[in-house]
Amino acid sequence: GLEDTPDHRRTAENLAQLVAACLRSGRSVAEIDDVLMPSLPRASKLARETTSSSPMLRTYYAEWFAERRYSVRPALARDYQRHFRDYILPSLGNLPLVAIRPKDVRGLQAELLARKLSPRKDRSETAKLSVKTVKNVINGTLRALWRQARADELVTVDIFVGLTWPKWEHPEPDPFALEEVRRICEWFHGHRFGLPPLPGSKGVRRLVHPPFHGYVHTLFFTGLRPSEASGLQWQDIDVARGLLYVRRSYHLQTYQ
Repeated sequence: GLEDTPDHRRTAENLAQLVAACLRSGRSVAEIDDVLMPSLPRASKLARETTSSSPMLRTYYAEWFAERRYSVRPALARDYQRHFRDYILPSLGNLPLVAIRPKDVRGLQAELLARKLSPRKDRSETAKLSVKTVKNVINGTLRALWRQARADELVTVDIFVGLTWPKWEHPEPDPFALEEVRRICEWFHGHRFGLPPLPGSKGVRRLVHPPFHGYVHTLFFTGLRPSEASGLQWQDIDVARGLLYVRRSYHLQTYQ
């Protein structure tokens, strides 16, 4: 339970020498405990003092996230917040930083890989978190916080050492058939959407909305991601040559 510091190393080395001497002399476990007793209280005291001065993971996360909330992409900030709230803090949140060990991370990994997802129409009652999701939580979010904690000289232990992962099967693509694409585009072309009333009118206007059709048509026939299509501006469009230039994306009400 001690941090890896020169003083603590010297304490551990002294205890190791005592244990080695007792083993060489053929002493029993009870006899070894009697020999070590004068030395153990000091080591226990050091461990208590170190742990009591270390912030809990929950506390350090709040400070860490407050520093990064507006310096990273909104989508990444959202993922950080969701991963800690839903997965990391319920298991490790009340542990002091210096008390977290590789076995705790392996336990979190095992817990998440076994966690069942809430039933939905598009998934079975036995569906579990994917390996990719658990990797994002541990190797992405938790590692980012731990990297900063090491830079702040709050921890020295590599809690990710020895972590192994099951093979992840990448899902096969399941694109729409061309006939399905045409039917979807036709629906957006002719559907009447509810639009805000004009000034002085109380009724909701129901009109076709060509921008929706153009947006969906562009997604299907260019391969753009929704965020990339949403980020297009007039200067990105070359009508004469039939070209679109992807220079930015738009996600969570922010250009990136």
